[in-house]
Amino acid sequence: MLGLVLQVALCAAPSSAHDAAPPEPGLLAQATAPAPEGSPATEAVLEVQLAALNRRILAIDVHWPTGALIAAYTGGLVVYATLITTFAVLTRLSSPAPLAVLISLGVAGVGLLVGGLVAGANAAASAKADRDALILERDQLKRELDELRARPGLVEWLRSAPAPTLTLARF
Repeated sequence: MLGLVLQVALCAAPSSAHDAAPPEPGLLAQATAPAPEGSPATEAVLEVQLAALNRRILAIDVHWPTGALIAAYTGGLVVYATLITTFAVLTRLSSPAPLAVLISLGVAGVGLLVGGLVAGANAAASAKADRDALILERDQLKRELDELRARPGLVEWLRSAPAPTLTLARF
C-alpha cells in the first residue's frame, strides 16, 4: 500500500522546473471554493481574481520580438544592397564569380526578410490571442462581480420584508 502511494506521489510530482507549468487562467476560478452567495468573501475572491487577471493582461507583450525585427530589417537591407550591387556588377561584368556571390547573398537576404516577418507575425498573433482570451475571462468575472453587487444581501432583504403578523380574528 505504501509503495502504491509513493508511486502515485512520484508520478504526480513534477520532475524539473520545466515540468511545473503555471496554472491555466480558468483553473484559478474553478479551484477556489465559492463562498455563500452575496457574502463579502465572494466579492473579495472575485476582486482578487480580477486583479490577478489585470496583472497578467498587462504583462503580455503583443509587440514583435526583437530578434524577428532585427532579422527582417537585416534581410531587407541585404536585399536592397544586393540589388544595387548586382546592377553595378552587371554593367561592368568582369567575371561571373561576383554575380554568383551576389545572387547567394540576395537569396539569404530574402530568407532573412521572410523569416523575420513570419516569426514576428506569429509571435505577435499568439500573444494577442492569449491576451484576448484573458480579457474575455476578465469581462466575465466583472459581470459576475457586478451581478453579485447588484443583488441585495440577506440582511437587506429581511429588513425590507414586512414584519410578520398573526391575525387572531377579523371583524
